[in-house]
Amino acid sequence: MPNAASPFALQYQYGDVTHKAADAPGAIELVALASEFQVEKFLPVKRGHISKQVMETFILGVLNRIFTDPPPLWAANMIAILSHKSN
Repeated sequence: MPNAASPFALQYQYGDVTHKAADAPGAIELVALASEFQVEKFLPVKRGHISKQVMETFILGVLNRIFTDPPPLWAANMIAILSHKSN
């Protein structure tokens, strides 16, 4: 799903008419908790050549050190892994 917390997600969110809602990791966690699920982890969707992925990882690492409040996940698209809460 497009990651609304990422500054790079707009092209995926608004370039596809099937995306009706903007979801961010925090919002997904709240919905999961309300539905008796928990988020195990968020995974970034990697695209492009491996050399670009390496450069992107480096640049985003630098940005994480520069910004006082970086997004929890920079990837434009993400996968949320959920599990059902055990009683």
